Amino acid sequence: MPTRVKKLKCGKWVEPDVIRRDGNLLYILNQYRGLVIVNLDTQSILAHAPTYGYPRDLYIEGGRAYVLVSQAANYTKTRNTVHYDIESRLYVVDVDSPAAPIIESDFVLPGDLVDSRLVGHVLYAVSSAYQWYWYDVPVAAAAVAKKQTDGGSWVTSVNIADPSDIRQADQLHFNETGDLIQATSSAIFVASP
Repeated sequence: MPTRVKKLKCGKWVEPDVIRRDGNLLYILNQYRGLVIVNLDTQSILAHAPTYGYPRDLYIEGGRAYVLVSQAANYTKTRNTVHYDIESRLYVVDVDSPAAPIIESDFVLPGDLVDSRLVGHVLYAVSSAYQWYWYDVPVAAAAVAKKQTDGGSWVTSVNIADPSDIRQADQLHFNETGDLIQATSSAIFVASP
């Protein structure tokens, strides 16, 4: 019988990973299958919960898996134009019954996820929008189009105290792109080389 997930002590900060072990269960983030739960005693896959995006961070707390993915693109169409926005996403997966995980909710984060930290019941996610340019190759007499996106970063704090009601606690945006983070129980540091 799989063991239950133990609750995290409030105030302790946790660094993410894409693989977590809890007793005889192994939680693995997979780009093609989402969250995979393996029973180590029987060496078999119990179940998986599909997620969309590139797997980045995983936390297990209080019967829930908190899965963060980057490159969870959002496509929208306006007449003949398709808009492509890079977003990240936080999935809350109920793993209380490891053989039958349920995605309870998801939360959209701006930009591409850089890193995250869990401090007590607050998940801090750092994401960035990198500056890029797009040049269309001219076709016949058509003009060359150029698309520019300005860079910037966000630090988003998400309250996960109530898994059925996760919500943004606060968000800070700054113009530079930060890709190195460190957190303590009282501060988060975002830097770039």
